[in-house]
Amino acid sequence: MASLYLDIINDLKKRIFKPVYYLYGSESYFIDAITDYIQHQVLQDFEKDFNLTVFYGLDANVGKVVDAARRYPVGATHNIVIVREAQHLRTDEEDSLQKYLEKPTPSTILVLASKSEKNKHLKKLSSEARKQIVEAEFKKLYESEIPAWIKNYLAAHRYNIEEEALQMLAEYTGTEIEVIVNECSKLFLNLKEGTTIRTEHIEEFIGISKEYSINELFRHLAYKNRAMATRIAMRYAADAREYHPVRVAATLFPLFYKVWLYHLLPVKTESHAAAVLGINRFFLKDYLAAARNYPPEKCNRILRRMNYYDLRAKGVDNQSTSPGEITREMILYILSV
Repeated sequence: MASLYLDIINDLKKRIFKPVYYLYGSESYFIDAITDYIQHQVLQDFEKDFNLTVFYGLDANVGKVVDAARRYPVGATHNIVIVREAQHLRTDEEDSLQKYLEKPTPSTILVLASKSEKNKHLKKLSSEARKQIVEAEFKKLYESEIPAWIKNYLAAHRYNIEEEALQMLAEYTGTEIEVIVNECSKLFLNLKEGTTIRTEHIEEFIGISKEYSINELFRHLAYKNRAMATRIAMRYAADAREYHPVRVAATLFPLFYKVWLYHLLPVKTESHAAAVLGINRFFLKDYLAAARNYPPEKCNRILRRMNYYDLRAKGVDNQSTSPGEITREMILYILSV
């Protein structure tokens, strides 16, 4: 998906344009980034008055969109028509849009930016018409895909990153690409190209404390380091807004699930285990320590208990226990198993 985005952006930078861009899907960052580039970078400022029209789907009249798209540019190479939130275009007016898409004006760049997973506007088009259209679906990344995406994004900007720093950043940013890009921009502002990003850079320029990260908590739980795990539990309890039990449980659950999965592996060589579990071999030692301290039956108990705490944090069978207390109780329970 990221490569598709880069391919489109690179073509735009080379001024290789298509008459129609149909961008859709649940990941809005890529859709907005491509749309913004076309809106702000293709034309000179003095050309935009007569050659740039922006509609919003909920308020747009399809007939006016098509009329704008059929216009020829005035004093510019291209006429740009953008429909943001195109998923809200009225379905009873689609015939005129379908006819235009079959034979678009070559000097127009029409962008249909849809925050929907349904590609409803292109269903009836001929294969010949589709050749003139850039059709790109952008889905939200899974949590497991985030570290690789961050690494590739940093590499595209000529930065490297250590594995521990990568995991730390991925845990903090979650799956929202816009958040990741914003946090990476802080690193770009403060570090020269070619820098290998380390945990101290993350702490200094983004403000994340490695000492209290959830991955660091897992490491202490894996080794049964009671003093440090308890210290982190108290910190989380005191700052439940930042370390809400739903977030903590959602991050710890897949880590302990991988420990349980490790027990089931018929072949436990490092390379095989790392590949099956989907983790970097650098972190495998932590999972091996957890496997020694938490046999399969204990992993099962922990996983079931985390589901229980997740529900309590969401208000199920819980009238009075605070989020901070739930987080503290969850961590201390894991230590006691």
